[in-house]
Amino acid sequence: MTNPSDKSFTYRAATTALPFTLISIIFDLIKHFTQELPALAAASSFLKLGIVTAVLYWCMKKFTSDEGYVPYGRSFRFGFSICTFSAIICTLWSVLNIYIIFPDQLDVLMETLSTAIEQAGMNFDYDMMVRYVPAALIISSFISCLIWGLILSGILANFTKNDSPFADDDSQDKLTDDHTIDNQ
Repeated sequence: MTNPSDKSFTYRAATTALPFTLISIIFDLIKHFTQELPALAAASSFLKLGIVTAVLYWCMKKFTSDEGYVPYGRSFRFGFSICTFSAIICTLWSVLNIYIIFPDQLDVLMETLSTAIEQAGMNFDYDMMVRYVPAALIISSFISCLIWGLILSGILANFTKNDSPFADDDSQDKLTDDHTIDNQ
């Protein structure tokens, strides 16, 4: 049996990403089933952002409290690692959505795109569009998850870092209080 503190950085980030990703998947399903109610879909997106931010903060704070001295860079790297693993899993979720779970949604999107292109008076190759749009959706899903991960990790690392080796210890304050010189 291994000690939890002996687990590798990557393993801890990967296992932390699993529940983080489940939250995203649940809210994506809620958003899918509330498409007819745009206000509810928008509200669920904002709620998802708030919950994901809170969970990421909690995970990063737990990591820094377990590690002791953790500078900004290491805290950021842990948060971004969580987001990268989550982006990989969410991208796989997007592939499942597009090709297996909700393939009719892609047909609706393609029909909407072709109608919009025809109304704009542009020429297009429908077969080529059908070939490349799913790949573009999958790649953009991955990139957007990474960008959100960069932004959230960068902001939250400021609040989760332990810059001082004495961050959890009051001895730093006692040290400065004990060695002050009274000029009286």
